[in-house]
Amino acid sequence: MAICPECGEEIDYLEEITTGTMRYRLSLVNGKEEYDMKDFESDCRSDPTYLCPECYEELPFSTDEAVEFLKGETKDDNDA
Repeated sequence: MAICPECGEEIDYLEEITTGTMRYRLSLVNGKEEYDMKDFESDCRSDPTYLCPECYEELPFSTDEAVEFLKGETKDDNDA
């Protein structure tokens, strides 16, 4: 498991914030509105932001670095 560099907690996922357009289907079920997500399209204007799910601090990772972090790999590990 990865360790958050901000709070020191063990984490097995990161929260990702990406901007874009999300489409939903709105319907009525038994007279109540229901939303079903249909599609999400990133606007590709910026890289995603990654947050620790424990402390919600922003972690300065690219997508590739975030994957390496979750695998337990660090830049130091790759340099050896």
